[in-house]
Amino acid sequence: MIQNNYSKKIVLNPYQKDNGTSVLYLRLIQNRKVKYLKLGVSVDRDKFDPNMQRVKGKNQITKDTNLVIDKLMADINSIELKYRLENKELNIEKLIEEFSNPHPNKDFIAFYEKEVEIQKKAVKLSTYKQQKSSLNKLKRYKGRIAFSEIDLNFINDLRCHCKTVEKNNDNTISTLIKNVKKYLTLAEKKGLRAAVKANDIKMRRQLSENRTFLSSDELKTIFSYYESEFITGTHKLVLNRFLFSCFTGIRLSDNLSLNQNQIIEESILFTSAKTGKFQRIKLSKSAQQFISLEGPPFADNFAPQYINRELKEIAKICGITKKLTFHVSRHTFATNFLINGGNVVNLKKLLAHSNIRETMVYVHIVESIVDTEINLLDSILTLE
Repeated sequence: MIQNNYSKKIVLNPYQKDNGTSVLYLRLIQNRKVKYLKLGVSVDRDKFDPNMQRVKGKNQITKDTNLVIDKLMADINSIELKYRLENKELNIEKLIEEFSNPHPNKDFIAFYEKEVEIQKKAVKLSTYKQQKSSLNKLKRYKGRIAFSEIDLNFINDLRCHCKTVEKNNDNTISTLIKNVKKYLTLAEKKGLRAAVKANDIKMRRQLSENRTFLSSDELKTIFSYYESEFITGTHKLVLNRFLFSCFTGIRLSDNLSLNQNQIIEESILFTSAKTGKFQRIKLSKSAQQFISLEGPPFADNFAPQYINRELKEIAKICGITKKLTFHVSRHTFATNFLINGGNVVNLKKLLAHSNIRETMVYVHIVESIVDTEINLLDSILTLE
């Protein structure tokens, strides 16, 4: 295996800016030839340790700066590793070229970045945003990822990083791995090969039972605020949508796209933005309180981020400590539907789940609640 015969060291630009900082460079020396690679990071000259090649200090800014330096050096090491694995000689000119201009045929991040914009024309906006989110997560993990380094160990390390550093839950990690597989498959179709085939990457999708929902008492508390004279106009509009979904189970994307033509004989008919499935949901009397059956269903045009931000404020006002997001409405509908005697097969249809296993999560939640509340009977014979 060919070894790289050059030396490298992080050094400060001798020029000092007015704010006392200088740009970091990677100094490369090979056969007495010296090249400098600009790393794009400026640091306080007095705090840079030339021996450790890192910034001294323990504050958060210092930690973040050193993380950026670590990431840049990891990118350099990835290029070196790729050349060693391919048994090719790497000189300092090639290193600078690879680092400065990652090629989509060699770098998975560059390939993903290029392809996701092509895919944008063929997928739903929500899918595009999800895939972009995965791309950004990959960039935070490693700025450059050579196809040759993507093997099962890489996938496992990525999972571990998302769990411990990003603090992602199992389903979020599963979505990331699914998108990695998707773009590896696209790469394979274009003749680009990683160290592992996309089909050999196994999914570990977990159906988490830790789903936040509102109890009937919490729903009543929010409804009391909804009807009170103290509620703001904005909160009234937000709760129209939220409480409507608490009694129908529809996702925010479908809630936002509802129009007058989709309301027929006290039912809503729509094609789910996420699944593409056609759904018909009969509106209960409770659900009808929060929607206009004539004219536009809702009177606002709020963005999803704004709605979720206002829901957190509403939770504080109502004394609810649970993390309130719009998706809580869907979990609230499903859980209370079963608690009040609803059938799990009917719930599957209402939620448009493709697999009954997804719906059974709510059954397990309800069973857990029942198992806990049965102990309330112990208080009958408790002697004081």
